[in-house]
Order: sequence, then structure tokens, then C-alpha cells
Amino acid sequence: MEKLGLGPDVLLQENPRLVYARLTGFGQSGPYASSAGHDINYLAISGVLSMLGGRGAPQPPINLLADFAGGGLMCALGISLALLERHASGRGQVIDTSMVEGAAYVSSFLWKSRAVGLWNRPRGENLLDGGAPFYGTYRTSDGKYMAVGAIEPQFYDLLVQGLGLDAATLPPQMSFSDWPAVRAEFARAFGGRTQEEWCGVFDGTDACVTPVLPLDQAHTHPHNRLRGSFLQEGGEKVGHDAPGGRGAVPGAGRGGGKGQYLGSGEWAVFGAVEPPRRTRGRLLMHSTVMFGREFCYAVEAAFVTPVLLSVGLPRSLYSLVWLLSPTLGFVLQPVIGSSSDHCTSPWGRRRPYILALGAMMLVGLALFLNGDAMVSAIVTERSRRSTWAIVVVMCGVVLFDFAADFIDGPVKAYLFDVCSHQDKERGLHYHALLTGLGGACGYLVGAMDWGHSALGVLLGSEYQVIFFFSALTWGLFLSLHLFSIPETALGQAAAPGPPDTLLLLGNQSSGYGAVPKEPLPEPELRARSFSALGEANSVTSSAKQPNKEVQKRMTLKSLVLVMINMPGHYRSLCVCHLLGWTAFLCNMLFFTDFMGQIVYKGNPYAEHNSTAYSTYERGVEVGCWGLCINAVSSALYSYVQRLLLPYIGLKGLYFVGYFVFGLGTSLIGLFPNIMATLTLCSVFGVMSSTLYTIPFNLISEYHKEEQAQRKMSGEEEGGRGTGVDCAALTCMVQLAQIVVGAGLGALVNMVGSVIVVVLSASTVSLFGCLFIALFIRHVD
Repeated sequence: MEKLGLGPDVLLQENPRLVYARLTGFGQSGPYASSAGHDINYLAISGVLSMLGGRGAPQPPINLLADFAGGGLMCALGISLALLERHASGRGQVIDTSMVEGAAYVSSFLWKSRAVGLWNRPRGENLLDGGAPFYGTYRTSDGKYMAVGAIEPQFYDLLVQGLGLDAATLPPQMSFSDWPAVRAEFARAFGGRTQEEWCGVFDGTDACVTPVLPLDQAHTHPHNRLRGSFLQEGGEKVGHDAPGGRGAVPGAGRGGGKGQYLGSGEWAVFGAVEPPRRTRGRLLMHSTVMFGREFCYAVEAAFVTPVLLSVGLPRSLYSLVWLLSPTLGFVLQPVIGSSSDHCTSPWGRRRPYILALGAMMLVGLALFLNGDAMVSAIVTERSRRSTWAIVVVMCGVVLFDFAADFIDGPVKAYLFDVCSHQDKERGLHYHALLTGLGGACGYLVGAMDWGHSALGVLLGSEYQVIFFFSALTWGLFLSLHLFSIPETALGQAAAPGPPDTLLLLGNQSSGYGAVPKEPLPEPELRARSFSALGEANSVTSSAKQPNKEVQKRMTLKSLVLVMINMPGHYRSLCVCHLLGWTAFLCNMLFFTDFMGQIVYKGNPYAEHNSTAYSTYERGVEVGCWGLCINAVSSALYSYVQRLLLPYIGLKGLYFVGYFVFGLGTSLIGLFPNIMATLTLCSVFGVMSSTLYTIPFNLISEYHKEEQAQRKMSGEEEGGRGTGVDCAALTCMVQLAQIVVGAGLGALVNMVGSVIVVVLSASTVSLFGCLFIALFIRHVD
């Protein structure tokens, strides 16, 4: 192929999904690369041939070891793994198989076992190369042979007993010097009977003695005949790769031929591994919800204080506003997040929850920005109007915050459900990118004076203009998100396979995060799929009726037990997420106040027409631009994360995010000047991007590890759902809000300066660095 100019470099440019396999004797490089050779030559320079044969010269086996095992089998394994990778990533691979290296690899046991003394004696005098009398072949009286492999003492005793010898008269089994004499004694005994007679003696025992069968008789042996181990092909009996019966794919029995068997088996292995590859456009559509959410968040951050002050909310109720939403979220989010793992809506598991929460956000935003105007239009009595305006606006703020915080968990779980592992990483990167851009746009819109614009005159006030942009942005991007990637309803097949391929049974365990289920009736077992998937992939006739499984409703008690019993590395991740968000919110909630009081040295309590108050307001405005810098840097750092990931890994990125934020906020607290503070606002974006991506990436990696471990151990699919894990992480955001809302105000009052806010954020973040180093589990 390559001599014709059709090498992998050329063909992969035409089709990047191509799997290109090379199979050569000596490989693609080296002095022998272009030399001719055969199995014996490849075995010779691999070192394996020196170990084969009796006491004389090395003797090659039939050309199975290098040609077929080291060459063909290793190449086929490489192609299978390349197909698996292509299914996950969409990229092809180049397989370069050398028979020399393949023979050495399949013979790795020879190198690994030298240290334990298996090959200390000359060739032909060791335990497994014919030197031991209990590991070899013996001629029978009819000129046939028996194979003996009675290595273990209990098997050796049965061999001696079957031969009719007295064990007391024989030397110890592992007396090397006596092996030739014992071999002669065994040969004399075997030579006294026919092969059939010896089979009558040893069949059904554990003496490890079997007949040596010629090729034309192997298919007639009772064991091989019962299992159907040989197929008729072209008038000859040949070995069958996967005998019929319980191990075969339905429709690929003895009459079906290999082509049909492999066609079904290939789908069973590769079709059920991961969801299909998603395009960049689909992932960007999925991520637009983060742009809309962060846009609305930024609008709220810019206007919440002016709106609350304008309706006359007493200062004593401020803490109530900030504590109600996170308290509700902390209590309710895990319950609903876990229940989304088991939602049976035909529209999917996550999207119904996302739609409901999106509608709640829109209602909350409408009440928050338009509550005063709505109440003024409905209530005419002046004394009642103020009270109702406070109630409506507070309800809007609480409802918006609750839904906006809550929606992150189902959005992340939706991404994990419909994407392959590589696409999850790309999706989270786009989430972080659009989160930063959405925040930047929201802060820019909030910083503009819309009251005197034509649009402000048309709609009535600045708040109505802001609501118009927010509702339009949120409605558009939420719609794009909901129609970005199709979601399969729970209980339905993710993708159609061949007609005779059965569905794999999953979600039947009740580990951490799984909702306890009613016991299912005993399934009717049918034929099992390709053995590479392990015994766990037994299939059931209930695949035809997937909705019969009845689940118990998740209760708060059962959820609390689930959270308590979560694995230690998940619990550590939640604690670390709590520390990160506590530090981040400490800084963000009071940053504009810090700019006005500490950096600009203004006074928020001075008269509104005073210079001190004007200076404070100027500081707040500049602080908003600092928050805009934070949003832009968050988007940019999402790209930096992708560049750093191959070098320092997820744990390293997690540590860097916390450390940079802790160092930057400490410098802001120690040296509070305008330029330094605005420059260091970029570290806020580093922390923001870290909090929005790395913990969820770690959750994805932990789930991937557990799925691989379940497959290797033969356990059934199922266990914990990603919904409850994402909800548990998001709960930490609400808990951090509770901690900050309840404690930080009191700390500021006790110290008498908001500079303690920045220093507290730095301290908690640096403590988080230490926690990451000690308790967060590393993943490759």
C-alpha cells in the first residue's frame, strides 16, 4: 500500500476515521526492517526461540507463536481497540504490528518468571520445558501418546496413584536430580497400556492427564463434540472461535457462519459502549444555556441592591433574602436531582426539569425587575403598595436565585448522559467559555444607562429594558439548549442494533446514589452476548417491556442515607467544592463594596449629595468593570485549562485554580490600589472557570473508572446516577451561600472593615489548596 503511495498519512487525510493496520515481521524501522523472514527468524531475535526445544539445539514450534499469535492476533487486538477508540472519539488509528515484538509480548511470562527460578537449569531440564517427569508426553502401547501436566502436589499424587505406582518408593516430586529416573519409571508404566485404557483410568479425575489427539480425530472427542468446538467448513473440520450454546450471539449459531457471528458481536461490543460523537455545533447549542443563565445572574448582581432599596426593604431583612434561596436549594436540590435520574418522561430524564426551572427563572426575573410596577398598577392604597412591593420583589429574588442555582445540576447531568467521555470534556469547556461570555455581556448591559434611551422611554423604565434583554436572551438560549441533543427516555434503547442483538440489562443495583427499587421478577435468561463484555451482560426478555420496572419514590430520609454513604473521594470533592465556593462568594458578594470603601475610600453611609458618597458610587461602578474582567478572564482561562490538562491533570488544575485565587485576593487585600485590584480581577475568572468545570470533570472521571471496574469484575451496570452527584456538588454552592450570608456580615461588623472579606476569601482558598493536595483523588 505504501509503495503505491497509499500510506496512512495520505489516507487519514481523506478519512480521519480510518483504521490503518500494518503487519510486518521485523517492524517499520531498524536494520532488519526490509529483510525477508519467517516465524523462526522472528522468534530467534525475540529471544523466545532460545527457550524452546529439548536438551539439544533450540527447536521451533509450528509457525504459530510469531506468525499467528505475535502477528495476527496482536494486530487483530490492536484493530479492535482502535475501533473502540474511534467509536468514542471519532478518530482513526494507525496499528503497527511487528511479529518480533508481538512474539516477545505474548511470551512476557518467560521474562517475568525468570526471577522465581523457573528457568535456572539448561534448556529441556526445567519445570515447564519437558524436564519435569510430571509435565510432558508419554508413549502408550498402541503407539499413541498421553499428555501429563500434574504440577501441583495433589494432582501429582493422583497421577502416581493412577499409574499404579507406590508413592513411598518414589523420590520427592521436586528433586531435580531424580527427574530422569522418575521419567523412565513413568514411561515404563504408560507403555504398558493403550491410550484408550489410560483414558478410562484418568478421565473424570484431577490428575491432569489427557490424550494427545490427531487433528483428524479431535472433533470426535466427547468433550469437543458436546460443546460443538469444531465447525464444518469446505469439507474439513476447523476450530470454532465461540462455540454454540450459551456463549453465542442469537442468530450466529453453528449454521450462521463467522460473518454473521462477528457482525452481531461487533455491535454488542462497540454499539453499547458510549453515546455517538457530538458535533461542535451541537455542543455549543447545549452550552448556550450557561450564557443565558450567567447573563441573567449578572443583571441580578448589578440591580438587586438598587431594586431592593427602591421598594423600601428594611436592612434587617437583607439576610433573609440571601438565606432563603440557598436554604431551599440545599434541602430540595438533592431530592429532585436524584429523582431526575429516574424520570420516565418521553422527552428524557433531564430536559423536563431544565424546562421547569427555566420557566421559574423567567418568572422570578419578571417579579424581581417588574414587581414594583406590577403592584403599583394593581394596588391603589399607598400604605399597602409598599408592603406588597417588598413581598413580590423578595419572592422574585428568591425564586430566581433558587432556580438559577438549581438548574446547573440537571444541565451537567444532561451533558453527561448524551455525550461520550471526550465530548463531556469538550462540553464542559464550552460551558465555561459561554459562562464567562454571558457574565461579561450581562455586566455590560447592566452598566449602561438605559433610562434616558429611546428604548427606555418606550418600555417605561430602565428596569423594563433590562428585563426585555434578559427575557429575550434567556428564552432564546434555553430553547437552543433544550433542542441541542436528543435525550433518550429512561427504559428505551439508546440506539438500534442488529435485529438479533439483545439489549444489555442495566440499572439494577442499589449502590450509593441509586434509588432503591422494587424487586423484579426472575428474568427469563436468553443467550448471552459477546463474552468480552463479561458475565454481567446477561439479557432478559423484559427488554421487550422496559417500563415494567417499578421504582420507589425518593424520600428525604433515603436521600440523606445516600449522601452519608457516598464514597470517600466523592465526599472529599464536595467538601472541597464547598471551600471553593465559600471563598469565591466571600469575595464576589462584597467586591463592589470593597472597591467603594477600601480602594476608593468612599462612605456608603454619607449623605447622598456628599463627595464621600459620590466617591463610593464611583468605586462601585469601577467594581462592576472589575467583575466584567472576571467574566472575560473566566472565558479565556477555559482555553488555558485545555492546554494545561495534559501536563498537570485535573487535580493539578484544581490546585492551580484555588492557589491563584488565594494568592491574588491576598495581594488585593494587602495592597488595595485601583490598577493592581483591576489587574488582579482576572484571578476571579480563574477560580470561576475552575469551579464550573473541574469538579464536574472529576465526577465524570470517577464514574468512568467505576464503569470500567464493574465491567472488569463482571458486575451488572447500574449503581449511582450522575444526577445525584451533580446535585450534591451544586448543593455545596447553596451551603456556601448560607455560610457566607449568615457569617460574613457579622464578621465585617466585628472587625469594622470590609477588607476582612477579601482576606477571608484568600485564607479559605489557600486552605482549599491544602485540602486538594491531601484528599482529592488523582485520576489519569
